[in-house]
Amino acid sequence: MVKIIPFQIKYQEKVNLLLAEIAKEFPNPILSPSTKHKNTTIDKYWIALQGELVVGTIAIVKLKQKNAMLKKMFVAKAYRGKEKGIANLLLNTVFEWCKQEQVATIFLGTMLQFKGAHRFYEKNGFREIDRAELPMDFVFNLVDEVFYVRDGEAGGGEQ
Repeated sequence: MVKIIPFQIKYQEKVNLLLAEIAKEFPNPILSPSTKHKNTTIDKYWIALQGELVVGTIAIVKLKQKNAMLKKMFVAKAYRGKEKGIANLLLNTVFEWCKQEQVATIFLGTMLQFKGAHRFYEKNGFREIDRAELPMDFVFNLVDEVFYVRDGEAGGGEQ
């Protein structure tokens, strides 16, 4: 049984292993080559655990004007898919937190090569937007090329 828990530093090495495994699936790097440009403070960070194995991560950053930014959405290959439901568990955790924090709109940036992620976000109420539509305080990741928004009232999706 997979459970979603707040991130704890003792899991950092396992998170690193998860990201390294996911990185092997793609021809282009999935993480920004430089973290010096970022000064992002994560407001909430969760991991999906199967026993003691980290099988997924997700984080949220609050922005101004009841906006937030989805970050660190990763699920191990063997745990992906609607039948597994791990990505939905993670995303619903963020949705619940945003509701409690009165976040009205969630933005995210992702890579062009993450086609499956694009479909997942769209099925869960996100719509693709132009980079120019992002809020001024959105923190850009150098590797992100595709951007999405989900309004709090968007609903729908595969809950």
